[in-house]
Amino acid sequence: QADRAQEDRRRLGATHPAQRGPWRGAAMGFCCRPSSSGTLVALVSALVVGRILYSPCMRRLFRNTALPGIPDPLAPAYPSCTDAQLTEAVSLVVTVKDTCAQAEELLTHLSKMFPKSMHVFYAYPAIRGCRHVSSGAVGQRLFSNFTEVAVGPSDAPIAGFLKVQPLLQTKYAVLMHNDAYPMERDFACEMYRALEAHPHYPIAAPQIYEAASDKVIVPHG
Repeated sequence: QADRAQEDRRRLGATHPAQRGPWRGAAMGFCCRPSSSGTLVALVSALVVGRILYSPCMRRLFRNTALPGIPDPLAPAYPSCTDAQLTEAVSLVVTVKDTCAQAEELLTHLSKMFPKSMHVFYAYPAIRGCRHVSSGAVGQRLFSNFTEVAVGPSDAPIAGFLKVQPLLQTKYAVLMHNDAYPMERDFACEMYRALEAHPHYPIAAPQIYEAASDKVIVPHG
């Protein structure tokens, strides 16, 4: 009977998961797998969230998806300018980059934004794309102080501005290429007022934007 009781105890003990090696290992492995997977998921989630929170590019990416295609207008930092103030203080100098084909379109756009008395200079190279464009007739019809200036066919656009300099009658001049269309009238006034308020700065530059084919406006690169 003693031998039989010992055999029964040995048999019962062998079937207990806590006593048998293979069962114990399997039970421990089963318990650890969910914990390891959860830790990995938490680590990856923390890395992704950290990337979003601390990366300016990622923050801007998520921000831009919620913004409209056109930037919100900024409140002017200085008082608005009257037509007389703009005419007396600022000249517009347009220099042609590639062709004069859009001369009438650009000058018409400027005439809807600035007074007719504004001093406007149009500097163009003597190339085929400009010789047969009546930019002078269009400009004189839209502005009472319009001047056309021709430069060499291989001259850079800045050469036109340098040639216009001796002709300027205003204290300030806005230099712009013929493919740049002002978005608002206040840009010339803001730069004029800023230079008057901070005379130690020699120049002021506006923010330039580009419009994509889908009408989304982004800063010019």
